[in-house]
Amino acid sequence: MIERHGKPVAALVSTEDLARLEERAGESAEERYRQALEEASVKITDPDPGKRSSRSRRLARIEGKPLSEQIIEDRR
Repeated sequence: MIERHGKPVAALVSTEDLARLEERAGESAEERYRQALEEASVKITDPDPGKRSSRSRRLARIEGKPLSEQIIEDRR
């Protein structure tokens, strides 16, 4: 991490990480989020795929380990 006046301004990354970041730069945040969930083996099913208003949405069903358990495992 490169800092200026105690604040981070840049990061030094490997060329592999840079290529991966550049490759994903064109993706939307939602695409990156879904990719991360897929890599973590988390499956999300949209109960109402055609409806998008906040009043008509229901909670999504998530299969797999609870995210809190995955976070704890990743930190070990």
